[in-house]
Amino acid sequence: MQKPHKLPDIDPVCCSAVLADLCGGRVSSHAIARSLDIPRSTLRGWLDGAQPGHADGERVIVLWMRVTGKPREAIPTEGRTMSAGAMRA
Repeated sequence: MQKPHKLPDIDPVCCSAVLADLCGGRVSSHAIARSLDIPRSTLRGWLDGAQPGHADGERVIVLWMRVTGKPREAIPTEGRTMSAGAMRA
């Protein structure tokens, strides 16, 4: 039996930074909540640091990619958050 290969370390997505990027003049919080089919109170919780479940988190990522036009690899992570200037780019 082969030994499993060590997987690379992956920084978790910083959901609050992703949502702040979307809300920072790109899309209203109401439109984000409607697009994700979630209550605005849930969105506020995520903006305050609560973590969405996997499926909701994936939908946030897809929305962020569509709105920003950036690839998934550019998403803010816990180890790599974006500066305000980079967010506007």
